[in-house]
Amino acid sequence: MSAPPNGPALHTRQAAAASAATAAAAAAAAAAAGAMAPPPPNAPGAAAPDAATQALQALTAMLAQQHLDSLAIRAEAAASRAAQEVASELALAQQCRAAAGPAPLFVGQANDIEAQRWLIALERWFGSARVDASDDDARIAIAAASMRDSAQAWWAAEATSGRAASITTWQQFAQAIKRHFLPMDTERWAMQQRERISSAGLKDVAAYTAKYAELDMLLPGETELSRVMAYERGLPEHYRVKCAERRFATLAEASTAMLAAWNARENARGGHTSLANTEVEEKPREAAAPSPASAADPVSDLRAQVAQLTAMMAGRFQASERGRGGRTGGRSQRREGESRARSRTPGLSDDVVRARLRANQCIKCGQSGHYKTECTNEVKLN
Repeated sequence: MSAPPNGPALHTRQAAAASAATAAAAAAAAAAAGAMAPPPPNAPGAAAPDAATQALQALTAMLAQQHLDSLAIRAEAAASRAAQEVASELALAQQCRAAAGPAPLFVGQANDIEAQRWLIALERWFGSARVDASDDDARIAIAAASMRDSAQAWWAAEATSGRAASITTWQQFAQAIKRHFLPMDTERWAMQQRERISSAGLKDVAAYTAKYAELDMLLPGETELSRVMAYERGLPEHYRVKCAERRFATLAEASTAMLAAWNARENARGGHTSLANTEVEEKPREAAAPSPASAADPVSDLRAQVAQLTAMMAGRFQASERGRGGRTGGRSQRREGESRARSRTPGLSDDVVRARLRANQCIKCGQSGHYKTECTNEVKLN
């Protein structure tokens, strides 16, 4: 829709304000003219007024004309201010309409609560888009333009049969939507659906509360106690006990308290899970400790870790084979192989040490074929 929904109403108010200001100015001018009118001319046969009287009459006429001109200027200024206010209100309505985005759509699912959801969403959208509550024509036009599929076909049939012409207010339109798309016996259907979700044993308190609130809006005749008890029956056992212990007086209090407890528990559980994941992830980082270059390439880092583990297993196997001939030598080789990942050489950075470990090189000199304890070369500093 190119024009905002409340544009005609604003233009009407603008014209009314300008007309009212002009009428007030005309009335004031007429009153002033009557009050400051010059004295009537002398009757026939009377003596002609002297020069002083003529001067007084001319001054009175001039003052009356100045007063009329001042009133006309004030009336024009008032009309201009009214037009500016209406124009600014219209511009603000257009901005709010653009910020609100498109109106919610309705496809026309029958015997379901979708029609109730759509009407509630439209009411919220009207408030965001600053659609005047008294502008029934604009509201009905927006709602009709937001229909799709079955809903659009139903409204076209209403217009063809002439029944749509009798719907002139928003309340009449909402009632027509409910009669056609909601179940025939709405209260009975809502009670059945409520009992179904209460006996389903939903574990998510937030999802259960949202569904229950939608159905509860279709049951306006129930007491607060029955509403709270019905809500309590569908809660998980832990929350059901809490709700029964606190003896809430209204459904709003019960649902607010249960949602707060659920959100607090979920937030605590999420923080604990993230902390546990962090601790689990830190352990392989300390063992593998990839360099910045390898961290950017996960495939290369994985290959390096596989090569490192393969080399370590081969070293242990060779050490065990050599240990068969000499227990002392085998033990020293095995100890060296087990402690290589924790060895550090002064003067070398951790990245250099890790790189040499991945390449199966001596940590001290960087050459292959021997370990750090067997190295006789000088340390190659970073």
